[in-house]
Amino acid sequence: MSGRTIGRGTRVLGIGLAAAAVATMPACITVIGFDGGGSYGSYDYVEVQRKGVITPDKDARVLLDVETRNGAIAVERFDGKSVEVTADFRTLDQGRADGVGLDLSHDAKTGVLRVRAIWPGGEPKQARGGSEGVSFTIMVPRADGVTLVTKNGALAIDSLAGEARLNTSNGAITVDHHAGPVFASTSNGRIEMNAVDGDVDANTSNGAIELDDVHGAVTAETSNGRIEVDLGSGPGRPVELHTSNGSVDLTVGEAFAGSIDYGLSVGSVRLRGFPDDAVTKTGKHSGVIRLGDGPTSVVRTSLGSVTIEREG
Repeated sequence: MSGRTIGRGTRVLGIGLAAAAVATMPACITVIGFDGGGSYGSYDYVEVQRKGVITPDKDARVLLDVETRNGAIAVERFDGKSVEVTADFRTLDQGRADGVGLDLSHDAKTGVLRVRAIWPGGEPKQARGGSEGVSFTIMVPRADGVTLVTKNGALAIDSLAGEARLNTSNGAITVDHHAGPVFASTSNGRIEMNAVDGDVDANTSNGAIELDDVHGAVTAETSNGRIEVDLGSGPGRPVELHTSNGSVDLTVGEAFAGSIDYGLSVGSVRLRGFPDDAVTKTGKHSGVIRLGDGPTSVVRTSLGSVTIEREG
């Protein structure tokens, strides 16, 4: 794929290619340039910022696909017509700072809007120095789906729609006001979601999980941390909540229907807002809450308290 340079050291791939090659919408890139410097671990570094704008056709789908190997990604919906990307690079020296850039493209056929960093000297995976990194801040007028991947950094989305797949090896994940299912995974970090209209699958090896006002089925698992889930006032969907070390708090609305199978190895159980005849004890720290016909939810912790509350 050919490229062109706009401003010093900034390449934009896929701009102006024939539609038969890649269906890419025109884009405008603004170079901000050198910002400053500092230190990172045992390295001194130079910071530089690049900005890019890409405008998909108004009727085209937008499936955002963003990846970085050492940095955070934040995406937010705004009242605009174009996708605006800000990339904050951390580089080892001024020469490398001059060579970084943005790769923005939109395939009108598949809907995929791709955002990547360009590092001097080759492909991003081979050319990035070990301590170098880039964080993306992205403003979108709309989204029909989003995939965010980073090896080291936080992920955040706000007011988007469609299927969201969020994966980081080390960092927190935050989701606010999302219309669609969310799949979130981190090896080390907390997961927080608020106002999700869709199913949620949240997994962290080390960190708390907090899900508030979720209108969909929930699967949440952490090896070390508490889990708090509030299904809001609606009828609710089944949940699967598991932690090896931490408390579990589940809040359901008055319209919730189904059974809740709870249990723990060491800790206490608190049940609030349920009629006595709805609860069947199956052991010292286990039981089943039956609230009419519906699927079965499961709440488990090995070490910690369990609190299940019915509001309304």
